[in-house]
Amino acid sequence: MRLYVHRLSPNGLKAIITAEHCGSPVELIDVDLGGGEQQSAAYRAINPNGRVPTLVDGSFVLWESNAIMQYLAEKAGERSIWPEDARSRADIARWQFWDVAHLGPAGKPFQWEYLIKAMLGLGEPDQDALAAAEAPFRACAEVLEATLAKQPYLAGERLTLADISVAATLIYAEAACMPLAHYAAVRNWRQKVSAIPAWLVARPPARAAA
Repeated sequence: MRLYVHRLSPNGLKAIITAEHCGSPVELIDVDLGGGEQQSAAYRAINPNGRVPTLVDGSFVLWESNAIMQYLAEKAGERSIWPEDARSRADIARWQFWDVAHLGPAGKPFQWEYLIKAMLGLGEPDQDALAAAEAPFRACAEVLEATLAKQPYLAGERLTLADISVAATLIYAEAACMPLAHYAAVRNWRQKVSAIPAWLVARPPARAAA
């Protein structure tokens, strides 16, 4: 299997961590996003969206990070992070969908203002844009805090794909100054998830997140 990624991409990180955790025999292929490789005809032939990650397993091509995570766990028979029963899977998928629909968009203004603008030399963060982004982000943080105050992981008592998905979305929380400091349960959960062996192997160098 070939996994096309960019190692600084939170979505790419989700797939890499899952592959590492499952012991999946994937060949990691770095896509040069800065050089526009994702828009090339060759890459768009496997992912018409021009994004990462993309998994190629023989003749089967799969894009969208959460679908890739589920496929890798299913193929590896990794029931600890992707249980077999329908309700557990629905609960995990619920958090993965929530991540894409709510948390990811809420965090993007912070990444843009504090990280991407600096990388592109586009000037100082727009404080008005950040002020407008704070309430939507805190709404998501409150959902996480309320859940994690009651149980150790998002889907219950053990780590699942839900935790990998959501924690990877927050990989740059400190560097992007996301307002998470007052959410103790979220902080403790992030520390646990980021300490798993697969995360330590897959995560980008600290300097890249600064």
